[in-house]
Amino acid sequence: MVKIPTFTSEKSITSEPSSVVSNIKLSSTLTEASALIPAAKQIQTYALKKRDNEEKLQAKKTLLELKAESDKIIESQKDNPNEAESISVWENSFKQLSNNKLSNIKIQIICKAEFKIISVFWK
Repeated sequence: MVKIPTFTSEKSITSEPSSVVSNIKLSSTLTEASALIPAAKQIQTYALKKRDNEEKLQAKKTLLELKAESDKIIESQKDNPNEAESISVWENSFKQLSNNKLSNIKIQIICKAEFKIISVFWK
């Protein structure tokens, strides 16, 4: 019978990968990369302003859409002689529309926030 060779480890298993550790520390202000810092800050500022403008534009668009829907509901209740019923129809319809729009906006904000967290985590 052939004997299978075995190996006995003298060290414990770790979750650390094997690597070379050095004590080299570079300052970002003393290297050629320091020239890129102002440009990177400008790009970051531009991206933030662009995102803020896009969000404001989307908010204005949503507000105008809600106003248009409100006007349609009011127009549909123009011939209703019962004022209390007209108001309740408008309130119910408008609440439903506004809740749908707001939930869509909240979902978009949550998705953006999760993406930011994931992108920061992976850096």
